[in-house]
Amino acid sequence: MFEAKMLHHYDHRFSTYEDATEKQLAVGTLPRLTVDQHQDASAMPLPGYWVPEQDVPTGEVDKNGQPIMESGVRSRLAAKGWDRQWVFGWRDICRASDERTMIAAAAPAHGFGHKFLLALSSQAALMGAAWSSFGMDYATRQSVGGTSMSYFIVRQLPMPSPEQLTPHSGMVLPRLLQLTYPTHDMRPFALDLGDSGAPFRWDPDRRAVIRAELDALFFHLYGITRDDTAYILDTFNVTRDNDTKAHGEYRTKRLILAEYDRMAAADLTLETPLTEDESGTYRSTLTPPPGQGSRHSA
Repeated sequence: MFEAKMLHHYDHRFSTYEDATEKQLAVGTLPRLTVDQHQDASAMPLPGYWVPEQDVPTGEVDKNGQPIMESGVRSRLAAKGWDRQWVFGWRDICRASDERTMIAAAAPAHGFGHKFLLALSSQAALMGAAWSSFGMDYATRQSVGGTSMSYFIVRQLPMPSPEQLTPHSGMVLPRLLQLTYPTHDMRPFALDLGDSGAPFRWDPDRRAVIRAELDALFFHLYGITRDDTAYILDTFNVTRDNDTKAHGEYRTKRLILAEYDRMAAADLTLETPLTEDESGTYRSTLTPPPGQGSRHSA
């Protein structure tokens, strides 16, 4: 069973119960998977709890003598009309003082604790990219008054409509695919996006650029000016401090603003999507481009 603290943006292997100390468990934190562990496409976090995937008998029978079953994960999702082998959701617990407020992620369709809420939507993939952006995160911080981001708050957040996002899917989906598909257990997600290849290798530097491209894209789609984009990024103090400690600079801000400028030069707006073909208006600085990165063996 996944607990909310085990997931983060584009990462369903954020933390694990493996080697957790009593001190960590006492304060509700878990060890994070290392870069080496993330580079193993078969590595998975160790859960603290297990729930049945299939229905299990309760030991009781109904009036007709038939066994009464307790619904497993598959039956519960099917009852909601969800037949995919992956899900998308977000952390309920949030604080404006944390590194990020809206922490959303896609993950295999296993069990989830009640503090990770699910969005069972046909637009879940595109929603994942929007909800993981700094633009959405900043708007979320203005909407959350406590430490819980329940359904009624999320329903009021500024989310572009499917009709508005679909023209930009050519930019979003290859990047979303590479970020979300570093493991074999996310193959169903990749297949739903039309990709049948092996999982992508976990490359932290490449992932940072891809995420910056998506963040810059959504700042444009939300109609946020460059000056306001720079201001918004400066309000994420924990992100800035972590970057400075790891890289000696606020790398996230630098990467996003560089891509923001390149997209502005290509005249990106909500109504005018970017194109990345040979005659396109925008091309990633990454070689190979997002969605065509190095993969694990089949």
